[in-house]
Amino acid sequence: FHTLVEVADCIALFDTYKLQDKELALGEGRAVIEAFKEQVAGYDAITEEVFQSITKSIGSTLEVKGKRLFAPIRVALIGTQSGMELKVLIALLTKQEIVERVTAALST
Repeated sequence: FHTLVEVADCIALFDTYKLQDKELALGEGRAVIEAFKEQVAGYDAITEEVFQSITKSIGSTLEVKGKRLFAPIRVALIGTQSGMELKVLIALLTKQEIVERVTAALST
């Protein structure tokens, strides 16, 4: 973080969940989010290593990479396509929180 405003924005991500960039939860993005949810279900906990394995698998299966892979996952987890690095975010969320947020994103 570079400023206190960035810290406050980060803290707000954990206080409330609001899907802002809904367009990334549609079409190809929706397929990425669904695959992410399915893969997450197969693990007891989501560590950085598990996250990397999951995203590698999804990228290979759906033939997506970069923003096409990571932006929909970020939107599903924090509601917006910009924010902290996903590997940092994953370390701060429990598996249950991840599943709840992904489920909420898919229900829109």
